[in-house]
Amino acid sequence: MPRRPVEFWWIAAFCALKALEAFSLSSTQSTFEHAALLTFGATHLLAGLLLIGIPKAGRWACFVLLGVEAGNQSVILLNAAEPASAKALNLVALSFCLWMIFYLESHSTRRMCARPPDAQRRPGYGLGSNLIDQFELGLSCAVGVTALMLGLPAWLAGGSGMLAYVLFGLFLEDSIRRRWGAFFVRCEPGFPINDAAAWRAACQALARKELEAARGYFGHASKAARLHPSGDLFLRMLEWHELLAINPMDGQACLQRAAYDHDWRPNESCRAAMNDYIESANADAIQALIDNRAKLIEGMVRAGMCTDSFFHSQVDRCLARVTGESFAFNALESWAAWWEDSREDWSGDSGGVSLVCRLMRWDAVVAAHSLANRIAARAEEPLLKELAAQVSFLHAMHKAIREREGVDRFIKQPQRMLLVPELSDAVGLLHADLPLLENLGMSVPVITRRLNLRVPLVDYINKLWRRYPTDLGADLPWILQTLTGKNLGVLRARAKFQAWWPQARESFLRHDRAVSAGMAALASGDETGAEKSFRTALTEQPRGLSSRYNLAVCVMRRKGHGEAKRLLLELTQLEPKEPYWWMVLGNIHRTVNKSADAHAAFRRALELGYAAPKVALERGLTFARDQHDMDAIKQFDRVLGGNPTAAKIETLVSALETEGLWKLAGHYRDEAFRRSLMPGGEPAGDVEGDGDVAA
Repeated sequence: MPRRPVEFWWIAAFCALKALEAFSLSSTQSTFEHAALLTFGATHLLAGLLLIGIPKAGRWACFVLLGVEAGNQSVILLNAAEPASAKALNLVALSFCLWMIFYLESHSTRRMCARPPDAQRRPGYGLGSNLIDQFELGLSCAVGVTALMLGLPAWLAGGSGMLAYVLFGLFLEDSIRRRWGAFFVRCEPGFPINDAAAWRAACQALARKELEAARGYFGHASKAARLHPSGDLFLRMLEWHELLAINPMDGQACLQRAAYDHDWRPNESCRAAMNDYIESANADAIQALIDNRAKLIEGMVRAGMCTDSFFHSQVDRCLARVTGESFAFNALESWAAWWEDSREDWSGDSGGVSLVCRLMRWDAVVAAHSLANRIAARAEEPLLKELAAQVSFLHAMHKAIREREGVDRFIKQPQRMLLVPELSDAVGLLHADLPLLENLGMSVPVITRRLNLRVPLVDYINKLWRRYPTDLGADLPWILQTLTGKNLGVLRARAKFQAWWPQARESFLRHDRAVSAGMAALASGDETGAEKSFRTALTEQPRGLSSRYNLAVCVMRRKGHGEAKRLLLELTQLEPKEPYWWMVLGNIHRTVNKSADAHAAFRRALELGYAAPKVALERGLTFARDQHDMDAIKQFDRVLGGNPTAAKIETLVSALETEGLWKLAGHYRDEAFRRSLMPGGEPAGDVEGDGDVAA
């Protein structure tokens, strides 16, 4: 009979105990109750036997019986008449039932029970691993029985046994299994029998973590022993243990540690060393590192399915340390199934992608970006480079914000900012009446390509999240939130995103295409087409700031001031602390001759921190429109400052003439002429207000 998981034996033992309990009670009951108890006991006994003999049918039978038993234990716990000790024992039984229900419904258990008879079976019994399993279970039983013999209540004795089982698994199991496995070490089929002594000595030294001695013993083995799969795995595992035993000193060692140790946390100097090595190393050397890691994983998975292997009992912990994955149930079978599905993601070109993801997880974003550039070889790698560059940009910008540094250098990277709606809205990159992108060298076709890159990049991130959930599970919710604006929360972020994105993807795609079309239409002078495109974008994402503002600009150009006012009011509600919206709203009020509302909007912008000279200019223009020249002159004098230059006054004059305010323009032209005649020539002027009039 093939080997069954120890959990199957626990469930079978539980069913047998319940059957014995029912059989013992049946002898003292009436005829009907006697028959019911016999049926109850026989059902439990049959379910346990089916689970061991025919797992596919036994899993369902035990699942139903454990569910019934869990309900029965819950009813007993709710009975107030039951003593505390009995309730504690019932709580232990309920916990066991729930635990085994989860186990039977786990993905790995379902897969194992549904496997066809001719498929590869679970490894058979091995003397070393089987005895240690039984010792672990026997120890917990012995502790429980001893506690019961010492007079402790049954519930407390059972709790003592469970505690002993847990403590053994946490503190002793690893070292005992390693030494026990070394004691029972055997040569796998095909291993040279003449090298058996050196092989056993090397394995026992490695079990004691005497790495130098293990290398020395195995150094006496023949070439055939080294080329054997078990010998090759031994050397790879020995190198892995040596790598974990020392702190890396150079960039190559740091990158090796990063590839082989998911739990390592590199410091800033290690990140810098990795980046220097990646930029200077040969691409073949980096690929060799990735290929060797894949061979190590392959060898460990193979060892997990062979009880003759010395590494059989170490596979779960070693693979978890290398990959970051972990499996709660049927670990060895789960590793084999995982590797069958994920082999391509950890070898070849994709192996480099996994290493980039791990570097991003450790915030070694510069090294991740350098590695992404070095390994570009497949169609997907341009997106990997985009992702690494985007993450590097966002990390650097957030660091600058935390350290209160300037962010001007980030604004000069519009190709990165365009992928983040929050950033492009904050800076006004996509405002149709501002030449910011044009001044930064971004043509309309380039803007279109960048905007249409966002959805494919999110698709690629989703793909990577499926492939490397342990490496990107922490960072991806933050990255996706910056790209899409969707807050995924802390718990079950991946499940939430995978449920949300398929429904939202087409809407994001239509929005980005509409924004691109609107910008292109404005550039070509097609204001009607631009307005239609921005309306479409606003329909897809109703809270979009730039699309709403651009639509307001298009509407204002065709004199639709009422709708423009409504759109600007919506912007002030969506972002009430942004002074720019209040300034534009004030301009609209002035255009439709609602001066009081205009002044109120300008004052609100000033309260929110808008530049005082610019607010004074707009208020002065509003007073001038109402022919309140003295109030207008007071505002314009604030714009000019205490000692303006003639050139600055001329700039104000030009602005007034553009607005058709000829009388006030003549007043300030005379003022400029008088100042030019002042003794000592033209004053130096106030530096603070320079440029405000032009703005």
